[in-house]
Amino acid sequence: MKPSVLKRHFETNHDQYKDKLIDFSENKLKDLNQSRKVTLGLTASDNQKILETSYRVSLLIAKCSAAETIGEILIKNAPKIMQEVLIGDRVKQTFDRFSLK
Repeated sequence: MKPSVLKRHFETNHDQYKDKLIDFSENKLKDLNQSRKVTLGLTASDNQKILETSYRVSLLIAKCSAAETIGEILIKNAPKIMQEVLIGDRVKQTFDRFSLK
């Protein structure tokens, strides 16, 4: 939104806040930047890390001569349960993206 339109909006609809517009905007921007740091968004580097992790776990399964299904059944589901208890459902989507075949 253009600054002039925002200023006019505050002056007409939120008269009590028109003097605090700059402080309000700066605080909102600061809060937004902090919340972005807290969220767990996936980036291209995260995708690379997921792929590397998948290869490493698959190699470990192959070295142990275990069945391939152990990766899909046990190793993939164990971290899901751990993170669900410790962190919450937001990271569960990340674990779903692992391919252990």
